Amino acid sequence: MTQDRVAVLGIRHHGPGSARSVLAELDRVKPAIVLIEGPADADPVLALAADPEMAPPVALLGYAPDEPKISAFWPFAVFSPEWQALTWAHDHAVPVRFCDLPAAMVLVPAAEAMAPQVARLMAGVLGWDAAHEASEVASFSQLAKQYQVASS
Repeated sequence: MTQDRVAVLGIRHHGPGSARSVLAELDRVKPAIVLIEGPADADPVLALAADPEMAPPVALLGYAPDEPKISAFWPFAVFSPEWQALTWAHDHAVPVRFCDLPAAMVLVPAAEAMAPQVARLMAGVLGWDAAHEASEVASFSQLAKQYQVASS
């Protein structure tokens, strides 16, 4: 594959047919890097998949250290296209990375402490006159209410 092209492979999670198709396409395309859906801040653990002792089913667990009940996991089975792409990358010495929101963003309730910093950043970037009010924001829901920002 040339350096200036991007190939996006649409897959069905945990689909054996998708796993076979991903492997065939990776063999055909020979990418310079493989990006897999998963939390970007978990990249350091991707190398564990290359360990011969690591065998699916496995899962990546993210949690808020102060509130472990606030958690998320990303499962991998032998027939997962993501697992197949990950092991293909390791077997072919191709860099592999996760390319989704960091787990910290998925675990938003644990990230509420960041709301004041986000408010100040938004005030500066958007040119809000009420930057002093932004520093008093205590939560994302308050931020959304105060500045009528859509929140999900």
